[in-house]
Amino acid sequence: MSKVVLFGNARFAETNHFYLNQDSPHEVVAFTVDRTHIRQPELLGCPVVPFEEITQHYPPEEYLMAVPLGLKRVNHMRAEKFQQAQAKGYRFVSYVSSTAVTWPDAVVGENCFVYESVVMKPFARLGSDIIVEAGSVVGHHTEIRDHCFLGPHSVVLGECTVEPYWSSAPMPW
Repeated sequence: MSKVVLFGNARFAETNHFYLNQDSPHEVVAFTVDRTHIRQPELLGCPVVPFEEITQHYPPEEYLMAVPLGLKRVNHMRAEKFQQAQAKGYRFVSYVSSTAVTWPDAVVGENCFVYESVVMKPFARLGSDIIVEAGSVVGHHTEIRDHCFLGPHSVVLGECTVEPYWSSAPMPW
């Protein structure tokens, strides 16, 4: 079982803590956010550690990182934190729900989150740092490039290429 530091301290982080602990071979042992965003010292029984100090408490040689940030600044904030954690030397966990339908040739990059009832058709490929929300379909021979967000029940037809930073979710601003 790998030990994971989860970036975030809001509802989406709580939800991903549940998924990783209940439906994966991973265990969340801590949360991390920028020091200015720490609201409490602990969340769901795990410490909340300033991202600026994370390598001192949870070294990248011993812990994996997950950065499943949601809609705030859509994909750019998640990409920034993903790249900052990469620069600190972290490797990343990806989560594919046990209720998702994937095929043995499915490619899922680093820091990807594929939730309930997603269907990834044969030859589908996900780059890195991608969220595919519940009920979505990724068509055959489709490539979703880095830092994308597919909202619930999104459908990307077969033989498509989705460029980086694309989002099917409405912008919250």
